[in-house]
Amino acid sequence: MTKRIKLTEKQIEKAINEISYGTVDDANSINHNLFWGAQNGTSDNGYYDGFDNFYNKLEELEYAFNDFTPNLKNNSANSNIIKINSLVNKISNYLTAIRTCSDEINNIFIRKEKQRDNFDNAIRDYDNAHGNDDISWDEYKKGEINK
Repeated sequence: MTKRIKLTEKQIEKAINEISYGTVDDANSINHNLFWGAQNGTSDNGYYDGFDNFYNKLEELEYAFNDFTPNLKNNSANSNIIKINSLVNKISNYLTAIRTCSDEINNIFIRKEKQRDNFDNAIRDYDNAHGNDDISWDEYKKGEINK
């Protein structure tokens, strides 16, 4: 059963503002907590902090590996050299796969950072338009802003 209600234009605008502001604010909090903030009430850093550390170490590892590999490009018939070259090729393939996955993860973080900036800008623009540059969602819900 569908209920019909009548709202004035002003009531509709207020409802849309409240829904929009609350949705953006909630999405901003969820986005921040999930990717940059503490996880599940713990003091752990978000995904980004741990990944950023790993991403930097991966670059260091790639440089070290590249410095190491030219010394192994030996066409010797020695079975140990052949085995080492084979294993180095395997490592190279794994590093390439790790780099590919890491770049994809980094692209997600770049996209989420842009999204977070959009959230922050939308909230700031709303706050500025309503004459309050630092409102809380609780204050907004109480109607203290829209009187």
